[in-house]
This record gives sequence, structure tokens and C-alpha cells, in this order.
Amino acid sequence: MLITHLHSHATPLLRYDIGDFGKLHHQCPCGHNGPTISHIYGRGKHFLRHPDGRYLPFYLSPRVLREAVEFKECRFRQESIDTITVEIGGREILTPEEEEKLRATVIAAAEPAFKVEIKPVKEIDWSNNLKQLFFSSSVV
Repeated sequence: MLITHLHSHATPLLRYDIGDFGKLHHQCPCGHNGPTISHIYGRGKHFLRHPDGRYLPFYLSPRVLREAVEFKECRFRQESIDTITVEIGGREILTPEEEEKLRATVIAAAEPAFKVEIKPVKEIDWSNNLKQLFFSSSVV
């Protein structure tokens, strides 16, 4: 998002910057006849790259995930345009029911356009991710 043509004539200070995500409307849903911005997500840390090129916000809380399957730690990665990889730490195997419930939870938070690969692991290898980020995407 890049905001331009702002003047200091009693306008509020807007702190949007290049790289912020939002949705531009030519007319506000409230009826205001002028451009407005909604769905301000901020920086793109938690965005999936959709196979058609769009960016989608991707948020899943551990509480929602635990309704599908119990785990000690988890990590979501998008390393290819059409696939989300889910690592479930503290589990060496998942039942087919747990795997299907987890897959449905992830697709509900993303879109059916994505394949979901689920990898139960005893322990997640965080060596390439020292901050232990819940989600990362290497797709540009």
C-alpha cells in the first residue's frame, strides 16, 4: 500500500507505508462518495501467495488448531505456490481422522486452491528459523 496526495489541512496522521496490505474502495460502503481503505492488515508477515497471484491473510490460532489435533508445537510454511506444509511437533503419527480434521481447518483458513501437506514430527527443527515463526512463506 502506498498512500499519496495527503495534505496537512486538518487531516489525521496516517501511518501506512509501502508493504502494508489493505483494500481500496472507490466508494465507501457507508455511502461516502470518495476513496476509502478497509481491511488494513499491516505488514505482510502472515500472507499466503495464492496460485492466481493474490495475497491472502493467513491466521490460525493454536486454540483452533488444538480443536483438530493435540500438539506441542507447530509450524506452517509455504515453499511452493500451491502447497502449505504443516509440521506438527510432539507427534510421530496422526490418525486419518486427525489428519483430515487438521487439513479441513487449514483449508478453511486459506482456500481450497491449496494442497495441505501434514508432517507429524517428534520435534520441529527450528535451525533455519531462530525466531520460531509460526508461519513463513518463501514464495514471492
